Amino acid sequence: MPATDSRVVLLALCGALLAACAEPPPPVVRTSTPEELDPAVRRLVGRLADEAEAAPRSAEARGRLGLGYEANLLWREAQASFEQAIPLEEGDPWVWELHRAIVLREAGETRQALEQLRQVVDERPESSAARQRLGLALLELGDAAGAVEAFEAVMELEPGEAAGYLGAGEARLLLGEPRVAADLLEKAVELSADPAQARYRLGLAYRALGREEEAASALALGLEGEPELLRDPRSSALREYTVYLAARLERAAKLLESERLDKASTLLEICLDDHPERPTVLNTLALTRLAQDRPDEARELLDRSLAADPEYFETHLILASWATRTGRIALALEETGRAVEAAPGNAAPHTARSQALVAAGRYGEAAASLERALELEVRDPRIYLALGVLYEGTERWSDALALYRRSLERWPALVPAWLGVARTSLALGDTEKAREAVDAALRLDSGHPEAHLLALRLEEEEG
Repeated sequence: MPATDSRVVLLALCGALLAACAEPPPPVVRTSTPEELDPAVRRLVGRLADEAEAAPRSAEARGRLGLGYEANLLWREAQASFEQAIPLEEGDPWVWELHRAIVLREAGETRQALEQLRQVVDERPESSAARQRLGLALLELGDAAGAVEAFEAVMELEPGEAAGYLGAGEARLLLGEPRVAADLLEKAVELSADPAQARYRLGLAYRALGREEEAASALALGLEGEPELLRDPRSSALREYTVYLAARLERAAKLLESERLDKASTLLEICLDDHPERPTVLNTLALTRLAQDRPDEARELLDRSLAADPEYFETHLILASWATRTGRIALALEETGRAVEAAPGNAAPHTARSQALVAAGRYGEAAASLERALELEVRDPRIYLALGVLYEGTERWSDALALYRRSLERWPALVPAWLGVARTSLALGDTEKAREAVDAALRLDSGHPEAHLLALRLEEEEG
């Protein structure tokens, strides 16, 4: 054998020997209680674990398994999977390090997560997602000054995103700088596609500045909670892997709200395959069927839901809506009465009861139901609006006007409330206020037919 060939064979043998002597990778992380998982989660993480076992030295496979656990709130399993992925990664493991830090924080290990996040930011200072997570961890641990620095870096990296302004505003508020905080949070409200959390924090800043009326409006429109998170290179996979039931139902509700009925229906049918007798699934799909004008299918789903849990008040509410829509007013009254009995401290049954009473022509009782709903839920502008319409119908002009204005304090872009202000102001002889309200409605919806009719009426009144 030539010398060159001998060296090649020798090198190959050495390589094989080294591979055989290398420490084997650790066993793939599997949950110890798979039978307790949501069926969709069990299938997902089982598939991802099988793929990781088929490629035992693949950082990608271990990392994707970690993402599957993370997406479905299995923090410890996710942490262990990311810790396996990091040493196997032949390139830069910063994304797996970032997600390890994320799940550490979610599991309550905020200080350990903070140290990990500092390392990721040092390695990848251009990652706005890592800096935002660092700022949130610092806020959680009470280091508002450090959080300001982190969020200001986010503002520089992502000037068109609300995240940096929102975080910096909250940190400035904690530092006792409400005026600076208000400026930042106003910018966050302006930039955010869903500004509820920014509005809530802005309300706190206004309150600290003594701007009580503006504070009340912002707080009523806002929500507590964590801000929307900036995307990192694995965000798409994380969303794809989020399959636990509560998340899917929330996604379906948003699809239903935005009238993407076919997509909502498809998602809910998948959920129903796994949870054929779960009232929340049956009810949400029934609402979708009502929106699709398929009342017979909606009723079938509601009957299944009642069979599964006869006392679940939301089923009675949806059945009442079905009954009103199909002209069965007596049934609507019966079902809303059951819902009120089942959940007397919840505003929704009282609101639904009022709708059934209006359909039955019992306006005084309908107003009383809405008044009770307002006692239970003072934040919902739709209740003020509905009660204003009832008062207006009985010519209680001043009371109706006050309710419409209260509604607008909580939802300034609510066109029907502006139109209510216009109608009641006209009835009270205040054409100037009526004109202001009509103009506001037209700014929000330039093609609204009632707004144009009221504008014509005002022209006649003023002419």
